Amino acid sequence: SETWLSEHNSDLLCLPGCVMESRIRGDRAGGGVSLILRDSLRYKVRDDFSKSSDCIESVSVEITSLDRRVIVVAVYRPPGTDIDSFSDSLTEFLSIIKREKKLAYILGDFNLDLTKYDNHLPTSEFYDLMYSFSFLPVITKPTRVTASSSTLIDNIFMNDPDISQHSSGIMYTDISDHFPVFALNHSVLKSSNSYPRSERTFRLYSDSNIRKFTDALRVYNWATVLSIENTQEAYTAFHNALLGLHNHHFPLKKSTSRYQSRKPWLTEGLRNSIKLKNQLYIRYHKFPTDENNAIYRNYKRQLNNLLKATERAHYDEMFRANQTNLKKSWDLIREILNHKQTSSFPKSFRIDDQLTTDSDLICNKFNEQYINTGPGLAE
Repeated sequence: SETWLSEHNSDLLCLPGCVMESRIRGDRAGGGVSLILRDSLRYKVRDDFSKSSDCIESVSVEITSLDRRVIVVAVYRPPGTDIDSFSDSLTEFLSIIKREKKLAYILGDFNLDLTKYDNHLPTSEFYDLMYSFSFLPVITKPTRVTASSSTLIDNIFMNDPDISQHSSGIMYTDISDHFPVFALNHSVLKSSNSYPRSERTFRLYSDSNIRKFTDALRVYNWATVLSIENTQEAYTAFHNALLGLHNHHFPLKKSTSRYQSRKPWLTEGLRNSIKLKNQLYIRYHKFPTDENNAIYRNYKRQLNNLLKATERAHYDEMFRANQTNLKKSWDLIREILNHKQTSSFPKSFRIDDQLTTDSDLICNKFNEQYINTGPGLAE
């Protein structure tokens, strides 16, 4: 929630192997909500749960490829907006979910601090509303912590009564000023084929294994192969013997693929520095002294400068090496922008300060632009 995406950049942030559904503000900056889903999932967008108003922004899907249909609603309530209007929209959502009797998750940044349930009436009413429709929060500790305050404003509400099948928690990271929250439904994960483990098989051709394989070939008794007079049978015997030795010394192993950074300039040393920065951040929040804060912020500032300098130097070198290769240069630009080709096309264009969807007018304007480019440059 609060993605700050716009029409021109909403397709740049989707993860590989995933699809993204978003609601963005068309008239002003800020806000915005998105759901990122594995592309193997089948789902439909629930427009009846998707809103964009001053008091609530939401986007929703219904996942249809699991044993149970699951509704997921991502919500953002801008701070200071009318809570009654927000509650009215939530009541509409909750009533539909109750009527359809489906498993549902309502999650996001509600900007209502549940730690003030006892002494803040709007927060109490919000919690009671969710509870009255059998939705319970899975996050119970503050999700936004500063030197002077801590609030529980980000949460995941669910209506599954079997709480034992769920795990939830908070990730302590400085990726933003809010801590990310998560919830896992183990019963769905176990029963679904939509979450395949990304496994690969490989053979380890290490120097040690190659040496052992070579020694085994050297001492192997080939008398049986040499004694066969039929050429085809002799080759088959030779092949089977060689393959058996190969498979013995280079056995197939399974490996679950780990996250591969798309940043080729991110060295192992920089990764370790990022881990240390995260450890300093956690230490500061566990022991919020001025000294720990200064150590963390100073280290983070130096690391950010180093990351920027390393990335800049990497692409500077790559552009110099490919200065005569136009295709490679454009590939590098797309890599930097993380741009993915999409099949979507704008439905409207602004022509002479007028927004139009007239396809003939749009085509003619594009044609006019391309026709006049050459003469314009020549002049």
